[in-house]
Amino acid sequence: MDRLADVLCPDAGHEGPCPVPWGMHSVDGDSLSRRQRKALLTEIKETNWNPDDGAGTGTGTSWRPA
Repeated sequence: MDRLADVLCPDAGHEGPCPVPWGMHSVDGDSLSRRQRKALLTEIKETNWNPDDGAGTGTGTSWRPA
């Protein structure tokens, strides 16, 4: 995850919050209950969108979980 953070943050040595809004979580999906997995996938769907679909509402038909 550190290598991904290096790509997302333009200056890893900055003080305070990152000027680039980003976030990352890592979880073993098999360790989650079905309910927790569904909630997590819903959260991902609501925050990831295809720019070709419009305003970023997360409701576009081209979203697919990884």
